[in-house]
Amino acid sequence: MFRLARLSLRNRAVVLLLSLAIVFGGAVSMASLKRELLPSINFPIAIVIATYPGVAAEVVSEQVSEPVEAAIRGVPSVKSISTTARPSVSMTLVEFEYGTNMDMANQRLTTAVARISSQLPDTSETT
Repeated sequence: MFRLARLSLRNRAVVLLLSLAIVFGGAVSMASLKRELLPSINFPIAIVIATYPGVAAEVVSEQVSEPVEAAIRGVPSVKSISTTARPSVSMTLVEFEYGTNMDMANQRLTTAVARISSQLPDTSETT
């Protein structure tokens, strides 16, 4: 090991060139990887945002979040629901089972929320 250290210190230029060649080879290899080796991953998650301007978080939770959660529970393939209520805003994170067709799930989610829009306060909006 002592000889290798001495050899490396004597031939600094060679060690530098060898290191650069290894880095360049790695960069070229990384760029030539096929896309199939790095699949695109889509997580089956949707977010429902409801606004109720000028209202405290407790009121938003009672009058907006709870009806939205109840409507979402009726949508098939829902794995979990998590809601956060802040003043004037309610955010509901909906996680679907893996493998769910998200276009269809979003359409069902939109339909479920639209069905309960008459139960929500007049000044509230959902997206």
